Amino acid sequence: MEGRFELKYVVTFAQRDLFVEAAKSQLMPDPHGDDTGYRITSQYYDAPDMACYWSKINGEGRRKKIRTRYYGIPESIEALDSQTAYIEIKHRIRSCVFKERTKMAGNFARKLLANPSLLRELSSQPFADQTSATLLSKIEKLSRQSQLQAANIITYNRSAWLGTNNHRLRVTFDSNIESFPPSQYLPKFGSGQSLLKKHLCVLEIKFNRVMPTWVKDCIVISNAQMQRFSKYAHGLEALGVVSDQTTD
Repeated sequence: MEGRFELKYVVTFAQRDLFVEAAKSQLMPDPHGDDTGYRITSQYYDAPDMACYWSKINGEGRRKKIRTRYYGIPESIEALDSQTAYIEIKHRIRSCVFKERTKMAGNFARKLLANPSLLRELSSQPFADQTSATLLSKIEKLSRQSQLQAANIITYNRSAWLGTNNHRLRVTFDSNIESFPPSQYLPKFGSGQSLLKKHLCVLEIKFNRVMPTWVKDCIVISNAQMQRFSKYAHGLEALGVVSDQTTD
């Protein structure tokens, strides 16, 4: 699977608007969203010693994390049964990222949210994509080896654009980012620990090999400054699960 480079910036809404205005002839809205964007909720898993967290903090060049991801705004936890949901491994090799993922079926997404230990029993569960047996076996094995447990839940609103001439180029803005303990997730915004001030959002730019010149120009116009921002790591720190050590 071919990866993409991923760069992050923490920007104000005013900077976001400058970037989008400068890039409007080169971008098209993500067809999966609408004018208000869409909601993403992820449950992250880590070992008892928080190995995934510390690999991020220590700046390890090769790292990965397992998460379940839900799209949309459910009115209740039970409504998750009708939401689009995936289980995935996100790999990072320095600034290059790629994902392996498969769609979850029926109410398994909600069952896994309530009982993370089911991560060790994936091969016995129904999945929408039955061709992903290798991935499910890999996640199950990693879960058993590392004794993975639910670490936190991150939810946010995403506005997304694709390159008009290259859909592998992706620009997203994430706002209203909140963190929850695994057992206390509520679908309503404002009920978790906020990770950014209200006027800030995270700009992510994903691209193949070389960033286009026009994207660089938009970064200059908006005066965006590159800043690493791990939602997972900051989310753990906001909950007091680990001490605040993310300085990048």
